[in-house]
Amino acid sequence: MIDPKAVRANPDAMREAIRVRKVDPDKANVDRWLDLDAKRQELQRAIDKLNSEKKQLAQLGRTDPDAARKKGRELREEGRKLEHGEPGEPGLRTVVEEWKEIMDWFPNWPHPDMPAGAGEEDNVEENAWIPGQGYLAADKLGRGNTTAEYMPKRPLHAQDDAFEPLHHADLGVKLGGINTLQGGQVSGSRFAYLRGDVARMQYALSQLLIDELLARGYEMFVPPLLVRERSLYGTSHFPEGRDQVYAIKTDNVEEGAELFLVGSSEPANFSYFMDQTLDSAELPVKLFAYTACFRSEAGS
Repeated sequence: MIDPKAVRANPDAMREAIRVRKVDPDKANVDRWLDLDAKRQELQRAIDKLNSEKKQLAQLGRTDPDAARKKGRELREEGRKLEHGEPGEPGLRTVVEEWKEIMDWFPNWPHPDMPAGAGEEDNVEENAWIPGQGYLAADKLGRGNTTAEYMPKRPLHAQDDAFEPLHHADLGVKLGGINTLQGGQVSGSRFAYLRGDVARMQYALSQLLIDELLARGYEMFVPPLLVRERSLYGTSHFPEGRDQVYAIKTDNVEEGAELFLVGSSEPANFSYFMDQTLDSAELPVKLFAYTACFRSEAGS
């Protein structure tokens, strides 16, 4: 959650964060938010003043009950207008709703050491390891895919000079271990069946990673695959990524709560610490999970 005081104190820094992180400036409208923020504070001060006056009515009631009742009605009506608004003048609830909606689009502050870029072509290469040679020299690193020219053009074990590597999806179909046609019939596009050795390899790779992370001191979690909206807002997946998340109808859900399938284990793992304050002695928290991931990726 972005601290409103920080945005209020340095709106230009937030404008820069919006630019660097490529957030829609119309949705993360800093100028509009500042106007709403000032209005919100003004209305809240007026409501606080009314509440203070209400507390003083008891004393008036002891000396002039009729005047106290009349004053109480006036204060309640004024409070209603401040809270709910009147024609042409929004109340606190409406102002806060839009204020929060804009703030939900504010991105986290960029780290000063993180280089900015237009896309993948500007990603900074930190290291590259080449089979049979080891790590590439630093002067051969660059941005984007600079190191590609130094990579082997075929697997080292390939005996045939004419060998052409295949994408894993194509290779899986060729070997009979991935069936996308039947997956599409059963579930739609982008679904597949894994069979035999390919299915075993997926589990082998996950077990390899589990063993490695446990050896490095990480704790394994099995988190829920369904989370509430609050978890997705708290982990910055909402509102921007909402169109890529599968929502579950509330009809058959306990307590009628709207639930969402996770796109990764991240929202559920983070939410394990929701509403908690961790002591510095408990940090860093090192955990991992292996889960199914559900993303609609509409339009991709």
